[in-house]
Amino acid sequence: MSLTTNPTRFFGLGGMQEIGKSTLVIEDNYDIVIIDAGIKFANLFSTGIKGMVPNYQYLLKNQAKIRGIFITHGHEDHIGGIVYLVQEVPIKKIFAPKIAIEYLKAKFVDHKIKREIEFVEIKKDDVYHFQSFKVDFWTAQHSIPDAFGVRVTSRHGSIMCTGDFRFDYTPIGNYTDFDKLKQIGKNNLTVLFSDSTNAMRPNHSPSERDILADIEMHMRAASRKIIITAFASNLTRIKALIEIGIKLDKKILVFGRSMVNGINIGRRSGYINAPDEAFLGKNLSGVEENQMLILTTGSQGEQLAALDRMSNKKHPKISIEPRDMVIFSSSPIPGNKIKIEHLINRLYKLGAIIKENGPDGYLHTSGHAYKSEHEKIFQLTKPKYFFPYHGEYRMALAHSQTAIESGVSPKNVIIPDNGEVFEIVNQEVRKTKRKIPCEPIYIDGDTISRDNSRIINERQYMRENGVVFIFVPFDKKNNEIKGRISIITKGVFSIRTGSPIIADIRRISYSSIRFFVQKDPNWSMPQLKQLLKNRLGAYFHRSKRWNPVILSKFIFVDEKFDFLANYEQKEAEKFVDYKPEQTKLATTVDKKVAKPSANNKSPSLNSQKNANSSEKTAVKPNNLSKKNLNYYNIAKSTDEKLSQPSQKNIPNKTVKRALNSQNFVKNEAQASSNQEKTFANSESSQNKKPRIIRKKPDYLTANSANSGDNLNTKNIQPKFRKNQNTANSKQFFAKNIKENPVAFSKNADSDNFENLNYNNKKYNKNSKNLNQNFVKKQTLGFKNTKICPVFYPKSPDSTQATFYKKPLASKKNYKSQNLNDKIGKPENSKPKQTTESN
Repeated sequence: MSLTTNPTRFFGLGGMQEIGKSTLVIEDNYDIVIIDAGIKFANLFSTGIKGMVPNYQYLLKNQAKIRGIFITHGHEDHIGGIVYLVQEVPIKKIFAPKIAIEYLKAKFVDHKIKREIEFVEIKKDDVYHFQSFKVDFWTAQHSIPDAFGVRVTSRHGSIMCTGDFRFDYTPIGNYTDFDKLKQIGKNNLTVLFSDSTNAMRPNHSPSERDILADIEMHMRAASRKIIITAFASNLTRIKALIEIGIKLDKKILVFGRSMVNGINIGRRSGYINAPDEAFLGKNLSGVEENQMLILTTGSQGEQLAALDRMSNKKHPKISIEPRDMVIFSSSPIPGNKIKIEHLINRLYKLGAIIKENGPDGYLHTSGHAYKSEHEKIFQLTKPKYFFPYHGEYRMALAHSQTAIESGVSPKNVIIPDNGEVFEIVNQEVRKTKRKIPCEPIYIDGDTISRDNSRIINERQYMRENGVVFIFVPFDKKNNEIKGRISIITKGVFSIRTGSPIIADIRRISYSSIRFFVQKDPNWSMPQLKQLLKNRLGAYFHRSKRWNPVILSKFIFVDEKFDFLANYEQKEAEKFVDYKPEQTKLATTVDKKVAKPSANNKSPSLNSQKNANSSEKTAVKPNNLSKKNLNYYNIAKSTDEKLSQPSQKNIPNKTVKRALNSQNFVKNEAQASSNQEKTFANSESSQNKKPRIIRKKPDYLTANSANSGDNLNTKNIQPKFRKNQNTANSKQFFAKNIKENPVAFSKNADSDNFENLNYNNKKYNKNSKNLNQNFVKKQTLGFKNTKICPVFYPKSPDSTQATFYKKPLASKKNYKSQNLNDKIGKPENSKPKQTTESN
């Protein structure tokens, strides 16, 4: 096979011209080797975005060639993306240092990843052979132990990735394997990928020993408790701080989840050797203030971090007192400087003594190489081609200049971009025209989405401008607004102070909707919403210079009754064998309706006949209050049960009350629907005395299955007849009050008895008792009722009844009052005549 038919290709899915999500892919026709799979922490935490990872679709399509992932060290920008990568791509092996493996296992538990993956611990002398590649390592120094550089060799050449490194000639912990680097340089290294983070810093980075010496000096000078904040991932320094604390006879407290996890991982891996007695638990009693050494997170001013809560006096265990010492063993990350300054100001207000890196000595050093260290690695490895990575473009440009100064040919110094594919053939590198899709994928919560860029823009816009919600009750059949428009605002203005603005919003909404619906008969809902958005947006911008997000929701009124009809149908299916008797509905006449003469029948009677003739089809209520609609729902579902003539099927008290509610609701609905017909028929008799047509209660009709046949008290069932006696009525009424006190609540709704009309044509000496009995049934039939309706005829021969609303006496005085006083006619008051009209 010719060498040109199977070149070695390499490209970066992430980490090129940026810091974070380092992912380098090396492949040929048979194998794929991945070096690191990191995450990038974007400055988008206010939008709920945790970070970004590369697009892994190319690896998913070529998963059969993947031999494994090789990890340089255990920092998030090099291993943070693995938990998302393995959920999309079936990775079988991960080659990593011991501490990095511990971090990955903890991440897999947090993300509940149950896929079986083999972890292989790498050491400096290990060599792994695949069909096309050979992989070996060299030890490096970084702020975390067990850091390695990786070299991949093929038949066309070799590629080395330094990972994050620095040269410390007086190291603590790991040391740099300079001998291995010299050997790599002698074997003609083709391509070098090197860390560019601190390429713009001249000279050499400080030694870790110098940092620890200055920190120990400040710790010895402290008179009260010491609080040290550092990067939780800097295990090298945390280990040294614990050792200094033990040497100074301090009791160590650890706060912050990442700090606790890091120390636990260091102890499990054997890197941190500290006895349990050196650490304090939750019980701090008996410990002197000057004996405490607190290691905490929050060095970058992160909100809700342990140090942030201490500065705000919200920490449950630690409170900062005057003369407490706070040491910042870290440097500000770009973008966090303002937050750190606010944090330090709060600490100063509490009386703390602050020690920072720089003004108070060397308290922190970076884990990334400076310019002189970059020059050193060029001298050792002598690469033919140089690719800077893990740094922004300005850093990569400075690093490229250092490479040229160190002897690399300018034409062989290339600043790559993510997705650009390069090939090695016979030690020569060339750029191809191919580019791998590697756009960043945002992490929202614990998931990744490929359409999050639009979501982020929307969240940022809402965060800056606020949101206005418009809820419009709309009748789609009649194309009109039904009810009041509701408005909710978030981050725009206060409802209390913005009442004029709310009035303007309602006015513009009403006029815009009506204008649009009347103008265009073929209007559509998206067009109507867009018009409302444009009109309100123009109002906000013109009057207030605001640009909020405007969202409108049209609530269709008819949908509510469609749901009710479906519910009624399901309930009716339970009683398909029964044939319920249709309830006769009454009609209501306006005051203008005249009393018919002897030679002329009332037109309202004709309307009533027409209404009764069309009762076979159910009348759907469309103008009921919320409570009446609930009563209608109950009554409708029990209608079939109530229609059975058998005495055994007489409903219980609850169903009886529902029946009474049903009669009222149906009367109200039918009266409203027949109103226009009644008005039209009554124009010919405008100058005549009005007359009210009322319907008998069901238990007074001849066809009633559960009551008497007519007004004659002899034909009434015993349960009604027993109430003719005043004493018995008093006992019956008091018993119902005791059994159902809610029905007589003072806070009840009295609207249920409005528009209640009955056709009482005949009265006798016992009609008053029957009315009393009916009143009690209706009162108990409506829950939470505080009024007592009473009907009286003007005279024994009159067909016109009178309706009273008399408040019930308190429960305390029920026993001492006479029943006739509760529901009887007032002695010194004239009955108030009412005529119903909708």
